[in-house]
Amino acid sequence: MDMEVLQNKIETANSYSANSSVASGEHHKLEIKNEKEVRDDEKRVEKISKKVNKELMQYDRRIEYRVHEKTHELIIKVIDTTDDSVVREIPSEKLLDYVASVKAKIGINLDERR
Repeated sequence: MDMEVLQNKIETANSYSANSSVASGEHHKLEIKNEKEVRDDEKRVEKISKKVNKELMQYDRRIEYRVHEKTHELIIKVIDTTDDSVVREIPSEKLLDYVASVKAKIGINLDERR
């Protein structure tokens, strides 16, 4: 399998997400304004996911996505379809858990200083 091609597909999907209304800023945070916009964003992400998965089929790969509960970051997993193992997670859930815990601690410290 040509990993460079796979990486390009993932980067293309990431850049599209980052430039669409689904994401704001560099970290793919969901912009939640109202229910209609949320549904539109979900449809847009689903459409992108289907296109990327169609391309990745030839490499025995697929992507799955979800929103991290605490940070509201978009997590994309690249899955090997032969054994359903996770090849790559962008960004890693452990990293986002760490970010959430740091933000919570910073918030606690700021509240205590008042």
